[in-house]
Amino acid sequence: MRFSHNYVKTPINTEDTRILEVFIVFNKDELSKEFLEYDTKTISGINYKLPSGKLMVILLISKNILWTTIRSWNPEKEKYYKSLRGKEIPIQVITDNYINK
Repeated sequence: MRFSHNYVKTPINTEDTRILEVFIVFNKDELSKEFLEYDTKTISGINYKLPSGKLMVILLISKNILWTTIRSWNPEKEKYYKSLRGKEIPIQVITDNYINK
């Protein structure tokens, strides 16, 4: 799973990360301000701007630490992420043309 920013929410050790569940949200207004703040806050102090419309909240676990990521929704992405439930996935942070693993 790729991230375009370093987020405060991301555990230090993302080895053995698995997707536990994928939840569909019809609009970001359904989510609390506190959850949106938690999920979108980058280490630089800015918040990633989420797209409008239908979204997926993906619940992850890394070494017994639960965390989430919110992604834009389309039928193919939903099918893809749901097919990864329970499976180990690599986490990559890609910023300024370099990769942090």
